[in-house]
Amino acid sequence: MADSVDRGRLRAYLQNQVTDGLAGMYSFTPIRHSGMDRHSLGVYRVDGGAWNRLS
Repeated sequence: MADSVDRGRLRAYLQNQVTDGLAGMYSFTPIRHSGMDRHSLGVYRVDGGAWNRLS
């Protein structure tokens, strides 16, 4: 979808995307290369079949 394998064009394309991921929203920026912000990460425990966020 980036229409190129040029690194600069590919990077520019990815930095304008927001994607739902398994653990949260992925949004790549020049300073956030993993794509996830601190609110997307957490520790969960399953109690009685329900996910409970611990942190």
